[in-house]
Amino acid sequence: MGMEPVIPIYALLTSIHGDYLESFEKMRAAGYEYVELLGMNYAENKRFSEQYPVREVKAAMEKSGMTPVTAHERVEDLDHFYWDDILKYYDTLGCHCIVHPMIWIRTREDALRLAKQLNKTGKYMRQRGFDYLLHTHHFEFRRLNNGETLVDIIMENTDPEYLGFEYDVVWSMRAGIDPVEQLKKMGERCFIIHQKDYNPKFPEPVNFFETMKTLGLNDVEDMQTFVREHTGPDFFRVLGEGCVDIQGIIKAASDMGFVRYVVAESEMKTQRQFEIAKKEYDVLRACILSAEA
Repeated sequence: MGMEPVIPIYALLTSIHGDYLESFEKMRAAGYEYVELLGMNYAENKRFSEQYPVREVKAAMEKSGMTPVTAHERVEDLDHFYWDDILKYYDTLGCHCIVHPMIWIRTREDALRLAKQLNKTGKYMRQRGFDYLLHTHHFEFRRLNNGETLVDIIMENTDPEYLGFEYDVVWSMRAGIDPVEQLKKMGERCFIIHQKDYNPKFPEPVNFFETMKTLGLNDVEDMQTFVREHTGPDFFRVLGEGCVDIQGIIKAASDMGFVRYVVAESEMKTQRQFEIAKKEYDVLRACILSAEA
């Protein structure tokens, strides 16, 4: 099975403007066949499931020819969340993979506590017929004194049957991670990646842990504030307009054989998101075809 480009609802929030159901036709017109859904409509501070009846969403996707592959559902309290209704909603849409989109951990103890909870939730998901993934960013790749990252700890303390990973390539590069080596580590636990591009003129080291060290900052105590101040939109570029070796990463992922989907998650946040989505589809499709040739 070859890899396929995916468009995430998250990247389109600034351009949907209340036309959620109509947006699926625009995604398909840009070339995409697969979409990553989003539980919360942050642009309007409402849940999509509350705004749009599931059967209307399903009809819009079927009409446009779009297929949902994953859904981002942010859950702060994993023990006390009404999963039954949420899973019924996604089951109706034919979307059987839930992604926890954001975590904030700083220490080994944080990682161990999170691993225990993720494993518990993932077991529940598996019993309901769903895959459960953790979306990685940058801060959870903090290295401990023995060289382990916090992601390593989560991987070691969760069951691959219950937890997989949605690996964000460029965010991890901000933590000094080699994306190809990290994909090898994750192996078949990672069937979907997020691909971005970054500004070659970015004025500081890509690895923000290095920057913190040069500034004399503590990478536990000062990390959250530092991350917020140094991960803005100026870091990113449209796929193909930055300096990330996208072709090399796609080729490596293709050769490994377990990555099935590549998400074009633009962080540009402009009113031109559908235009950008088309450009990024063309870049990803060309890279995938070249990698598979």
